[in-house]
This record gives sequence, C-alpha cells and structure tokens, in this order.
Amino acid sequence: RNLPELLGASFGLIMPREEEAQVTMSAMNSIYEVLTPPLQVQNTPLPGADANDFLQAALLPLAGRYHHRFSDSDQKQLEAQFESMYMKPKVALMFDFCFQDIYTAELQLSLKYECLSMLGRIFGCFHVEPMEDVLYFLDDAVDAILVALACGKLVDKRNQQCSAEGLPRILISGIGVHVGQVLHIPDTDIHWGDPVNTASKLSQELAQNGEIYISKDTYAACGGDPRLHGFQFHQTGRMLSGVKFEPYLVQGRDVLGSVERLRFDQDLIEEFILYDCDMACLNAEPNCYVTQDTGPAHDVLKEVKRAASDNDVEKILALYESEDSVVEEVMHAVVGI
Repeated sequence: RNLPELLGASFGLIMPREEEAQVTMSAMNSIYEVLTPPLQVQNTPLPGADANDFLQAALLPLAGRYHHRFSDSDQKQLEAQFESMYMKPKVALMFDFCFQDIYTAELQLSLKYECLSMLGRIFGCFHVEPMEDVLYFLDDAVDAILVALACGKLVDKRNQQCSAEGLPRILISGIGVHVGQVLHIPDTDIHWGDPVNTASKLSQELAQNGEIYISKDTYAACGGDPRLHGFQFHQTGRMLSGVKFEPYLVQGRDVLGSVERLRFDQDLIEEFILYDCDMACLNAEPNCYVTQDTGPAHDVLKEVKRAASDNDVEKILALYESEDSVVEEVMHAVVGI
C-alpha cells in the first residue's frame, strides 16, 4: 500500500458469507478489494475507440463505467441501456459428456467434436444458437426438449454401432434445460444469466446416464404443448449447491420419431433415417442378413441405399411408412427403426 503507484487508492476487506469461500480465503489470510483506484489511474484519460485493439465495439461503452468522472446516474443509465439492448429471454440447453475406453485428451477432444458435428443434424432442424461446445440457446422451450431427446437418441444410435465394432464411445451423461433472462452480447463471449447456471447444475450435478432434466419454469413454459405428445415428465425435489430444485425428468426417447409422432417429428425422422442409411452405405460389407438375399429383401435394400445416396428423403419416408412386411423387415434390420 506504500508504493507510489498506489497513491490515492483505498481498499476494503472482503468478508464472504459463503462457507466454502471462507475456507478458501482462510488459507490466504486476507483479501482486499480496490474501492478507489490510484490517482495515477484516475488522471489517465481513457483511450478512444480507434486506439483500442482488445475490446469488442459493443463493449466499449462499458469501459468508462468506473472512471471517477462517471456518476452513479450515468452508470445506471448505461446499465439500463445495455439491459434493453442485450437482456433477452432464452432457453439454455446444456450437455455434459463422458467417455468410455478413452484415456487421452487428444482422442477425447477429437471424439467430442466428431460427436458435435454429428449432432449438427439435429441442430439444423431447429433454430439453435451455439454459445459453447456444450451450451446452446433456443427461443422455444419445447424445441429445446425435442433437441435434447433427439441428440440423446442419435448418440445412442452411434454408440450401438461403436459397441458392435469395438470402438471407443462418447456418452451424453446428462442434459439440462432452463428458461429465463440472459445477457447475451453478440460477437463476444458474454452469455450470462440464471438459465446458463441452472442448466449447468441440472446437466452436471443431477442428470446421470443420459438423463434429461428440465427446470420447473421450463415445464411451465411448455404449457401442455401438443408437440410433447407421448413423453413423460416426472417431478423430483433435490438440493444442488445448497439450493432447492424441483426439476422434471423427461422420459420417452424411444417415442421420438415413432409413427404416431410422424406429423411432429418429420424433420427429425428424416435425419435419423438418413444417418442410419449413411452408416449402412459406408459399411462395405454389411453384416445384415438381408444383403445375402437375392429376393425381394435384397431389392428393398438396394432401393433404400439408392434413396440415401440420392438424399431422396421423400422416398425413404415412404419406405419408413410402408406396411409391407418385407420392407418393414429390411428397414428394421438395416436402418434400425
């Protein structure tokens, strides 16, 4: 405090209330907060926007918030302006991944981004804003639930194939969804708010083995939407980090994409079928018995592969809805539906 560079500065002792913070700080004796900056800082003019190489343009107005000439009323006005511009209602969708039989960071990272690339099939069916590799924003709570279910189902499909081939697997250990106000400033890494924090707790601290938990507010926002037909929601009460939560466990992943939900899930069904057909086409020597058949089943298989190769979704959907026993057998054996 006696350094000439700190002349004019004032400090205040920080006294945390949280027990964990108190334990952490006890090992550091005391921690002080700078209440008033040194005179050297106070008398230094702020650089102009054209001289700043490190701050995004949207954040430049905040740079002067703590300047001594910036009054409390100026600060409140600036904060109100930023809230009106960047505080928006959003649905936060958070994933938590884990790995099986993968022990190197390089392979884990590679597999994670391979998985995220695959999940792009699902994201493309909805308006999904990627914030981080595990965090996504949506505008609709029902869409977020459908995305969560679809991603879980697609990862299951991938892992079934990996298990059969003895390949390492990446698993979704949990998914959390919460709604609320978020401070989101485009072209920056600022995406803060209760939705992010709560979705993180639900996915990382509560969900296990691929479970999907949505907050009580998310469930209320859905309001009995018909797009959730066939799914089940079971409420539970849990304490997470000293806070009581009453989230809902979402069940019904197998229902997603079923015939009775065709009018709701058509885009997702297309992606599921195309993914499975892509995998069948990539396999040079399919083990499925129908490939050895020289009769009707073999002809149906050729038709499925041709439609997948041509990206003929309408044809594949027609095969999917067919009631012909041979077609149903082939689609179940090769495509997995």
